[in-house]
Amino acid sequence: MSYTDRSEIVRRMSEARDSMAKELTDISAEEANRGSSWAVVDLLRHLRGRPYYINLAERVIKGETVSPPRRPSPGEMWQRTVEQTLKDMDECIGWVEALQDEDLEKGFGEGAEGRTVKSLLETAATHYEEHLEQLRRDIKPAVRSGVKST
Repeated sequence: MSYTDRSEIVRRMSEARDSMAKELTDISAEEANRGSSWAVVDLLRHLRGRPYYINLAERVIKGETVSPPRRPSPGEMWQRTVEQTLKDMDECIGWVEALQDEDLEKGFGEGAEGRTVKSLLETAATHYEEHLEQLRRDIKPAVRSGVKST
C-alpha cells in the first residue's frame, strides 16, 4: 500500500471522526439517553463481562476499603462517553498513520488474495462513515422528534 493509500484511509477516518465530534456537540445529555429502544443484542452486550458491582462486592469481601459507587450525572456520563469515543477514534487513526508500508500489504487467511491489512483498514474507515451516517440520518432525527427509549 502506498503512502497515498494510507493517507486516503487516514483522511476518511479523520473526516468521520471530526464529523462525529461536530454532530455530537449539539446533543444534550437528556437527548443522548433518549432514542429508540434497545434491541435484544444491545441489552446482551450491555450485560457481558463481569459487572462492576460484582467486582466491588469482591473487593469488600477481601477486606479492601471501598467507597460506595457515586453515580455520575447524565451530563457527566455523556461528556465522558463523547470524550472517550473521540479519544479511541484518535488512537486508531494514529495507529494507522504509524504503520509501515510492508505491514499494510500483509495478507491473512486461506488464499489471502485481496485480504490484507489494507482491506481491514478500509473496512474500519467505512465503519466510521456508516455510523456517522446512521447518527445523522436515523438517531438524531428520532431523538429530536421525541421518540423515547424503553
